[in-house]
Amino acid sequence: MRVALAAILVCCVCVGVYGDQSPAQIGPATHVIGGHIDVPPPSFTLDEIYNTLYITDNQLYINGNGDAYAGQGVFGSDSDLQFVDDVRFEEDCCVDVAVRDHLGFFGTGYRQLQVALYAEDGNCHPNEAEECSTLSSNVGMAFFQDTIFGLLGTRSTVQTDGSCCAPAGNYFVEIRPYIPGENGDWGYTPRDGTLLNCDSHLRDGGVGNPGYGTLTWVSSGDYGYGVGTVSQALSVECGPPTARCIYQVNKVKNMATLCGVVCDTCPYVRGDLVCTNECPNGTADCRERLKGFNACPNGAACKVIADLVGCDIPPGNCKRCR
Repeated sequence: MRVALAAILVCCVCVGVYGDQSPAQIGPATHVIGGHIDVPPPSFTLDEIYNTLYITDNQLYINGNGDAYAGQGVFGSDSDLQFVDDVRFEEDCCVDVAVRDHLGFFGTGYRQLQVALYAEDGNCHPNEAEECSTLSSNVGMAFFQDTIFGLLGTRSTVQTDGSCCAPAGNYFVEIRPYIPGENGDWGYTPRDGTLLNCDSHLRDGGVGNPGYGTLTWVSSGDYGYGVGTVSQALSVECGPPTARCIYQVNKVKNMATLCGVVCDTCPYVRGDLVCTNECPNGTADCRERLKGFNACPNGAACKVIADLVGCDIPPGNCKRCR
């Protein structure tokens, strides 16, 4: 009888999760199964500047917030949701290794994750524009059973290309599955409700199905999801900045279409600094000039020419040329 009753309860939980959830949030949990509140966070290594994976390890989370560019296999179309947590860089940091826990429906894992940093605006709020971002392949996946909501968990580890760098300061970090246009899984970030430092923030990325209904950052508490800052199960390791080829844009030419439509949002203007590949042997590793065309959303293009200015640690205002 006990076995049969347990099976019925599990089925009820699964039906509720799969049938009623939105891309935005699961929870809050009415009770927590397992875990120990008095378990301290793990000690950090010298390079690991942030680690809250113990939230998942000890099943201490009470919510899960949508944090992915994916979802066709679950919700019928892509949803582009972003969810960020605050972190402090005591010195210049190039994100080297990033680990993120997500709760999904199918447990298939994620091939790519987007890593991005947003500088704090000075009032526990992330800037709207990213400081940097990079798309990295998943180099390690571990799967776990979610005992809070009955979903399937994936712990993803990515080794980045080292191009997402930021000077010392306060930032908000995002590590989310990136599988647009595919019949893939979805990802919720498990989080607790502890208020420390700055609250986590959320928004829609502007592409695909809306989930949060806002294109600007809103704190989790102000949105009504409950505050939470040591909230997301993730880890970030930093490496030292490396010298890269640095160029300065000296010419931007608008290339109109045959119908006379000119570029509406060219990503570069004259004077912009652009950094590209690493240059361990100095400027000998760099091309003397960059030339290229950047497509614009309205179908036109802009032609960009940039000249080499040196091989050095990229300054904070140096744009990445992908």
